[in-house]
Amino acid sequence: MTALMLLVTGAAACEGDSPGASGNSKSPAPPTSEQLKAVLVTTADFTDGTTVTASDRPDTETTVTEDPACRPVMDLLGVQANEDTPVGTASAMITTSRGGAEVVVVLLASFPVGYASQLLGQGLAVLPNCAAFAGRTDAGDRVSYTAARVPAPTYGEESLAVKLVTKADGQEVTAHYVIARIGDTLADFAVADTAGGPGRLPDAALVAKQIDKLNAVK
Repeated sequence: MTALMLLVTGAAACEGDSPGASGNSKSPAPPTSEQLKAVLVTTADFTDGTTVTASDRPDTETTVTEDPACRPVMDLLGVQANEDTPVGTASAMITTSRGGAEVVVVLLASFPVGYASQLLGQGLAVLPNCAAFAGRTDAGDRVSYTAARVPAPTYGEESLAVKLVTKADGQEVTAHYVIARIGDTLADFAVADTAGGPGRLPDAALVAKQIDKLNAVK
């Protein structure tokens, strides 16, 4: 796995439930991993040839930003600010029929009450000042990023779409993310153009279908 794909395939860095992360006892408990896995979209939800494969935490390197002020952007795109923070996670690889075979990585992550909104807000706040930043992998390889908010429909209670260009190992990948908040859960959708093209946002119908299912456990 090259450093180039860290933020696309490394999104599910936190699998399982976190003890002691129940939040305010007077508020509904955030969904567990089991609940999130139960509402992941499946192949049966689609009639256009789209296939869904549930996935576990991938074995990838992590990237540390050289500019700490831009850490919230990385945290938001990977939904992995602190591996002890999520209450539950579920993830899947979705192969759509759009434009041939397009793969969308989906991560659902629930958090203690109020934290999902905080994570999204922090990412939104620093994104304008993090148009370009760099990081290093566990192996010491340097990775550079350019990030920008892009127009997209609004999903869930609040959402954000980001275009991220990653350069590493002499290669360049353009990925598009949609991050939506549904209650105390963040839904992260990522699709990368590994052929060096401009890329595009994840399919709007796919995103909407997953969020509809998430509403059952928010």
